[in-house]
Amino acid sequence: MEKLYTDRLIIMPLKYEMIDIILDKRSAFEDRYNLKLSKEWPMEAIKGLLPKYINVVRHNPEEAQWGVWIMIDKKSNYIIGDLGFKGSPDNNGIIEVGYSIVESYRNRGLTSEGVGELIKWAFLKQEVNKITARCLVDNYPSIKVLERLKFKKVVHKADIIYWEKNRL
Repeated sequence: MEKLYTDRLIIMPLKYEMIDIILDKRSAFEDRYNLKLSKEWPMEAIKGLLPKYINVVRHNPEEAQWGVWIMIDKKSNYIIGDLGFKGSPDNNGIIEVGYSIVESYRNRGLTSEGVGELIKWAFLKQEVNKITARCLVDNYPSIKVLERLKFKKVVHKADIIYWEKNRL
């Protein structure tokens, strides 16, 4: 499975073996993968997802490319966030992207940098035609990320804004 690189980040899919160790023994993960786990990561939302997600990638390792990826700060070698897709592209070539970054690394443009690189990678895949996202109307940092990456607002329902970006 490939890694992606930006000026400040390494982005890689979270594989089955990695999840198993993260859930069980944090220090063993750091030793085995030569990565540091921030005290803030994994955050609650991803912590809740990992026990379910591990079964998906256990039975279908290729699905990891359409799931959770980790963002690693090149300088510190800390995992500082996660990003990825909520499953493989549907029959119309549509996937949904999601992301989060630990609080101590926010407001530095790292989320935009990481998500931008991941969507570039996705659009290189023939099966991807459109990437969607959604966020709460008051999640201003997330709105900023999507605007920077040239996503278009398509629907505003109750407290959620839906976004999309088409393949060029």
